[in-house]
Amino acid sequence: MSRSMRKAAKCSKSARFPKGNQNFPEGKQISPVMQKVRSSLEGAKAAQQLQFLTEQPLSICQKTLSGHRDENRDMLYALGGTHLIVPALLGLIPRDVQDPWARKLRKAAYKLYLEQEAERNERSEAGADA
Repeated sequence: MSRSMRKAAKCSKSARFPKGNQNFPEGKQISPVMQKVRSSLEGAKAAQQLQFLTEQPLSICQKTLSGHRDENRDMLYALGGTHLIVPALLGLIPRDVQDPWARKLRKAAYKLYLEQEAERNERSEAGADA
């Protein structure tokens, strides 16, 4: 029989995979740590910046920033050696923490975060004036 006379296949690829990638459920939230880290990275290529700073594989950086994967011990350890430790600490320690030492640590991290933001604003204003 010629091709034009054959019946259509019962199950085409589009029928088997109607909604795209089924391995990742929709609606998973990015962890608070990675939300803070992502907001502190500048530019559109946040995963590549994170990969450069932490020396982690690019695929892991992309997945942790998008919420497909939770950050692991190696990623948190690598964040500790960069300027991204401050937003990571703010993401790790909740605002309503009761332990006095944890509150002091969060307060100190927040002060550092404000200083980083002030420096970033000064650099952006200096770049706009030039």
